[in-house]
Amino acid sequence: MDLLTSFSLGVFADLGPIDGQASTERLAQLSVNGYIFAGDIGYADDAFMHASSYVSRLNEFLDTISPISSRVPIMVVPGNHEAEDHTPVCLLSPACRNGYGNFSAYNCVWNNPRYDDRHHSMWYSFDYGPVHFVMTNTETDYDGAPLEPYGEVGFIPTGKFGRPGEYEAWLKQDLESTPTDSFIIVVGHRPISVMNDKTDPYVTPLNSNIISLINSHADAYLSGHVHYYTRSIPKLPNLATLISVGGAGCDEWDQRTIQDTREGETAQYQYFAYGDEQTVGILNYNSSRPHQLEFEIIRSRDGGIVDTVTINKRHRDRKYTVPESHVQ
Repeated sequence: MDLLTSFSLGVFADLGPIDGQASTERLAQLSVNGYIFAGDIGYADDAFMHASSYVSRLNEFLDTISPISSRVPIMVVPGNHEAEDHTPVCLLSPACRNGYGNFSAYNCVWNNPRYDDRHHSMWYSFDYGPVHFVMTNTETDYDGAPLEPYGEVGFIPTGKFGRPGEYEAWLKQDLESTPTDSFIIVVGHRPISVMNDKTDPYVTPLNSNIISLINSHADAYLSGHVHYYTRSIPKLPNLATLISVGGAGCDEWDQRTIQDTREGETAQYQYFAYGDEQTVGILNYNSSRPHQLEFEIIRSRDGGIVDTVTINKRHRDRKYTVPESHVQ
């Protein structure tokens, strides 16, 4: 494919070697130019529950996805399962906690673009054809971040990849400086919302400033974390399309909140949620439709299309107004 005229990207999240075989095989069969992996990469932190070690499980997963990672790029964002090693013996060892805490394995393995020459890929952005991808950090370094200051286990120092306020300032600057003729796709592990109604089982940790930035500038926000597929198509002009692709399959697949199909409508969105089977996504661009991206979610088992979403390029005003709640 000609990058400037058409491309396809595989999109998925929450994938591990246990219960993820069908999705891994499906991803390897896709004819795509690259992959977007929205966090929770391999679940090495849960290895001890399956009679394995953190390093062994991490290497096992990297070997498992090598049929796709050896062909085309995989661009990733950090999820909560990248934070630290949960093996009990490691948690008791200061050396092990320091060695495998604070996303150190993630930043060692994934050599994605480095923001400002830092030694981390916790947040960065890149352009691919007409699309500007903003790869965000939903875990640390912002007001309300769920894993700062002490990670998931509550006592391993986590975060501080930037100075106070630096991450949100970077996000604002990056979104506001993107050319108005580009699509903007923001990627983060944790969703803003999954259904946006009273039955919504998910409450986002993203603060109102970050949510307002995404809604003001992005055409779509891609995420994972919830172990099923869900999308919310906005009914209002000042909202981004929300798509979560956490149904690829992991060792927590049986714990998913939604295990069936749901759809409905709120004042802001038309939503659809699918938890029946494991799924992966495909993001397509074709220059014959220069103002649209097409997203498809497919069943991992047989490749059947479950849902299709048209993402329209928005007309954006780059002047961002800070919400009143953030005005001092």
